[in-house]
Amino acid sequence: GVLKPLEDDMRQESKMSDIRCLQLDEVAEVLGISLFTARRWASQRRIPTTRVGRRVLVREADLRRFVEERSQDARSDISA
Repeated sequence: GVLKPLEDDMRQESKMSDIRCLQLDEVAEVLGISLFTARRWASQRRIPTTRVGRRVLVREADLRRFVEERSQDARSDISA
């Protein structure tokens, strides 16, 4: 039907957002930390990263999960 191409586009867009990546300077800006700290966390594997050549990237989905896990930890610390 008419909606089939739209549904396919939406499905493709959803898959693409799973692989959208940020560079460490963008991660630092999003998290409100310094680039130095973002690099350190990446080298300590606190933030999951992917290497493409010399570039260190963080998948947007992984960054969201990182933030959600930290905010859950903070909430549990407050309620304790």
